[in-house]
Amino acid sequence: MHLSYASDMDSNGLVTYLGSAGGSAAWSNPAASNLLEVSASSVQIGEASSLTSRAASTLQTLNRHLSWVRLDLGRGQPFRMQLAHYTLANCGRGVGVRRALRNWALQGSLNGVDWVTLREHVNDQSLAAVPLATASWSVTQPAPQAYRYIRILQTDVNHANDHHLALGQIELYGWLVRD
Repeated sequence: MHLSYASDMDSNGLVTYLGSAGGSAAWSNPAASNLLEVSASSVQIGEASSLTSRAASTLQTLNRHLSWVRLDLGRGQPFRMQLAHYTLANCGRGVGVRRALRNWALQGSLNGVDWVTLREHVNDQSLAAVPLATASWSVTQPAPQAYRYIRILQTDVNHANDHHLALGQIELYGWLVRD
């Protein structure tokens, strides 16, 4: 099934698809329903599952180099995804707002251990350091592959020149594959 990107945080992505049972049910956070799992290298503010809540939220890791957030798409159902686009939203409030991502890698993994970089960002200014700012990027894979795990790995400092990874939301687009 293809989940097509139309605009930032639209209702066409994976998080919305899982949270609404493909549009046939009322919305609920797919992480809270155990349809996917969201985890982080550490949590200083918020909860990892807030990234898939579709609400004005904040997740912030501790100030550690190579902080990450990860989605396990195979937790509740045997899904993998071949990414074509992804959208990130900045934090909705608090100190995380000024910590907008600038240097990170979007990665995929089949097993949660071995990671493939799908897109690298170096001093990317696309995500504004204002509440709920959004930005989207295309993903072009040299050898297309559907991954069970998707990770955002912060590779260098953020807008505030520290290593806190701070995000509000994530949405994924592309080809959803059921194993």
